[in-house]
Amino acid sequence: DHLLLVVTTLSHVPLAVPRSHSSKFQPVRKHGRSLALQTALDKLRPAASSPTLCRFENRANRSAAVAMQHILVEQFIASFKRAPEELVLDFDATDDLVHGNQEGRHFSGYYDNFCFLPLYVFCGEQLLVAYLRPAKKDAALHAAAILKLLVTRLRQAWPPA
Repeated sequence: DHLLLVVTTLSHVPLAVPRSHSSKFQPVRKHGRSLALQTALDKLRPAASSPTLCRFENRANRSAAVAMQHILVEQFIASFKRAPEELVLDFDATDDLVHGNQEGRHFSGYYDNFCFLPLYVFCGEQLLVAYLRPAKKDAALHAAAILKLLVTRLRQAWPPA
């Protein structure tokens, strides 16, 4: 599952390569031919056909999103050799502009644009949660529930002394 997350992320990374006989760069972004994806898989040939990538992308669902959040939290916990003295969790709702008619888009008067309002939770520079929400919801929506889940898991990993 962790590799799936990494490969999914890398497969959407647009890379640029120099054109022959030119100093300008051009993006490389063809199905199955992403240099980042091929590098991640350690392959020189195209990683997958368009139908394979389509099936791969269609695997994304609510349970996959929850599993991704668990991976982020477990990686965070594993990054410590011993229990930290203190953790400061930074909850940040920010705009994610929408270009098109995506389901869940909403016009935000505050941001003066159509957007989503994802909630991110960081501890230092490490991302613990990335939760996509429509912009028509309150910026604090589900923050208390997410905090409770995080505190429960972190206390399991590092019981209070």
